[in-house]
Amino acid sequence: MSLFERIKRDSLRSPDSRGPIAYLLRKINPRKTIPDRHIGIFLTTQCNLNCFSCSALGMSPRPKVEHTSLEDIELFLEQMAYLHPYSYVTLIGGEPTAYPWLREACELVRKYGFKPTMITNGYKIVPPEWFDYIIIDLHGDTNQQQIKKWKELLEESNITWGMYKKQYHRDVRVALEDNITKGARCSNWLKPLTLWKNIVYPCCNLMCVEWWNNDHSSTLALKKAGWTTDNLNLSWTIKNWRRTLPPSVYRMCTIKCWKDADKARWGKV
Repeated sequence: MSLFERIKRDSLRSPDSRGPIAYLLRKINPRKTIPDRHIGIFLTTQCNLNCFSCSALGMSPRPKVEHTSLEDIELFLEQMAYLHPYSYVTLIGGEPTAYPWLREACELVRKYGFKPTMITNGYKIVPPEWFDYIIIDLHGDTNQQQIKKWKELLEESNITWGMYKKQYHRDVRVALEDNITKGARCSNWLKPLTLWKNIVYPCCNLMCVEWWNNDHSSTLALKKAGWTTDNLNLSWTIKNWRRTLPPSVYRMCTIKCWKDADKARWGKV
């Protein structure tokens, strides 16, 4: 395959994040082995929407409602404070504002020197000053009144914020049937490290991939390998991921992940 054909192929991977420039940058500057200034916490599987395109909760039946405990959040942040000080911590889900202890979670994020960030569909109004940065995800069309209230609040505040709407969404069902490349060329590798319950995942998609595939082998392997909040040497385990990351995680990423998909896996909405 010629260079032009490879660039053209990669430009079709995702209308949101791919293209010839991104392809060339990846070739010039290989992916970082440790994430930079961004880590994630998957707070809850609870959400007021049921979007077909949701990477986390779009399947049917959806996972049961579960939350990451404040204890696990604190243990995680304590370890990350040595590995990634002053990073942004993005609170995701599910819907973060449905998390019962959101204020306490933000306080923990600040306690360890991080900057709390949230991606929300506007479901519930909470004080903007809990956060350093807020992203309103506009694809929740049923939430227009709440989004309007959020916008009014944020315009009066000093909080950095933005509104975001993807023009293209993953069709995960199509992706699962497509055995071309899968995540073998993943640009999300170890970016961002994400906590879900007491397990630290090497990216924000892996637990979602497991749900979609009904395959929890990676979680079990990560737990056994010490990628957990009760591991006192968690920061060392993550920093030395080449020695500690279980082979089953690589297999899950390469064979079953939809992150880097061909054009057929995307649809405009």
